[in-house]
Amino acid sequence: MPSEGVLRRLHPLTLLLRFAKSIPALAIAILSSTAAVPDGQQRFQNFIMLGLSAAYAFVAVPLIIAHFLKFSYRITPREIIIRSGVFRRRKRNIPLERIQNVAIERSLLPRLAGLSSVKIMTAGSAEAEGVLEYTSQSVALDIRDLVRKGSQVIQPDVAFSDTEPATGQLLVDMPLRRVFLAGAFRFSLVYIAIIFSAVAYAQQFNSTVEQAVMDWLLSNGGTNLVMDVPKMWGIAVFAVVLAIVLAWISGIVATVVRFYRYRLRRMEDKLVRSHGLLTLQEATIPLKRIQALIVRSNPLMRAFGWFRIELQTIGYDVSRRGGNMAIPLARLDEIAQVGPRIRPFELPESYEHVSPLAIRRTFLRYVRALIVVLLPLGLWLGSAALWGLSTLPLLGVMAWLQYRNHGYVVGADTVYIRHGVFKQKIWVVPFERLQTFRVNGTWFQRRLGLCTVTPDTAGAGVLRYPRVVDLPTKAADTLLEALYAGLRASIAGSGT
Repeated sequence: MPSEGVLRRLHPLTLLLRFAKSIPALAIAILSSTAAVPDGQQRFQNFIMLGLSAAYAFVAVPLIIAHFLKFSYRITPREIIIRSGVFRRRKRNIPLERIQNVAIERSLLPRLAGLSSVKIMTAGSAEAEGVLEYTSQSVALDIRDLVRKGSQVIQPDVAFSDTEPATGQLLVDMPLRRVFLAGAFRFSLVYIAIIFSAVAYAQQFNSTVEQAVMDWLLSNGGTNLVMDVPKMWGIAVFAVVLAIVLAWISGIVATVVRFYRYRLRRMEDKLVRSHGLLTLQEATIPLKRIQALIVRSNPLMRAFGWFRIELQTIGYDVSRRGGNMAIPLARLDEIAQVGPRIRPFELPESYEHVSPLAIRRTFLRYVRALIVVLLPLGLWLGSAALWGLSTLPLLGVMAWLQYRNHGYVVGADTVYIRHGVFKQKIWVVPFERLQTFRVNGTWFQRRLGLCTVTPDTAGAGVLRYPRVVDLPTKAADTLLEALYAGLRASIAGSGT
């Protein structure tokens, strides 16, 4: 490896990988453009293909080469300096002392070429401060070692054969059968949308099928189906079951691909997580950045006694799916053993409930959503759309379950907040991580003497923070006093 402070560039094979990544986009653009052209206009289709190919050759390819040539970085004893940009030059100086996390990712093609993608993160950013795509594996692991060991200089000519950390206390080592089981408890509706989008896209190339469906709908058979409510309900139930099965299968596949060979280690004051089948990933998470733990589950998981733990951290992209996973699947006794090694806590057996008026407010919200759905259906189905009102008792049960599963507990040094039915979350928030307390209420809440209390942390993201909803005003005041007392005690105990 070159000595420190020397100007460095990305690996030359980066060009080939970026070209390979751009080809699918070009193919989709060509297929989408030519699919909209009638089959009889072959010359026009050829013109479109040649035009898009020329634009790729004379615009996209030079830009890819220019971005590669204009990207450089230096690693000094004090900082990492990254320069990038073609039309707009950017320079980022990242002090080594501020680097909190180095994430290494190795997807299939880069791994075959011996390359890695390095993401450098600091405490003050929710996204990577710098991305090196792609470097040799030895350079990536040297940068990781720089952060992990806290050294000020990258040692030259040091190579590593694997991303697996050699030392540290092993907290989680998931066998393949546990990873499969974790996937069986997760439903990936995103992949269902992708499948149906692909089917809709494929129909563009076969107008005969689409025309046949339209002819059938306009025939007596299609009209009778619209008027035959039981048959429609049968088709709807079949579609829902099919979607659930596909979501279940896709959830298993996605989980195995993401969390294959999942390992979590603790190395002094850091957690090191490594996993992946097609894309190998390794991330370092300093313990001081962890603001809260989230124990998640769904009804099926709870029925079999399974849970998973995620982390809320400072300076990490909270919107990234699975990005803050700590334990993908574990029993309560396993959580009791591993969890305290991340941050001491003990899940309560019972919770303080919010106001029973929450049942009525939740039910009314569900009814409003149902009306929004039924109104456009009524324009198509007429009076048959009124069958949707038969779900009102189910909505009432759901509102009651939301109330039963929502509560809070103020412990000795931690506040626990639970909410959700199908996606239940238990927030474990230490007092020393609390930043602000928000108390607000809508017009409807104020009329009923209710409010929402939100103990905020530095790592909270949009729509991802603990809340105690529909709490009576007096109970909210009591909760705030307890939170303030806990925060003061934690500050006095830490001497800050």
